[in-house]
Amino acid sequence: MQEGRPCRLNPKQLAQLYADIKAGPNECGFESEVWTCRIIVIHVKKKFGIQYTERGMYNLLDRLNFSYKKPRQKHPKSASRRTINEFKRESNALVKKYSKKGYKILAEDESYNVLGCTVKSS
Repeated sequence: MQEGRPCRLNPKQLAQLYADIKAGPNECGFESEVWTCRIIVIHVKKKFGIQYTERGMYNLLDRLNFSYKKPRQKHPKSASRRTINEFKRESNALVKKYSKKGYKILAEDESYNVLGCTVKSS
């Protein structure tokens, strides 16, 4: 099996890079809350004097068992986790209360499907 190009960073530098990434970009002097490949490329260039491309850094991070995660956008009107949990707790209590009294519980939402409809005229 053919091996690829050897890593430009030695094992000691790789260990230091791993520790830096775990510490976060703020600890390394960047004004960012999250690491990006571009920021890590700049960090490696400043700290070790070794130039990487973004794609090369992505591959290196993969070998170091880091994965790429993209934050999901959140709708500004979406409920908070606390509000959702309170709703679930209150609705479950109501379901239990009325189920014990013999009521049938029916849940609906604003969507519906019509499979077929026949209107008889008189």
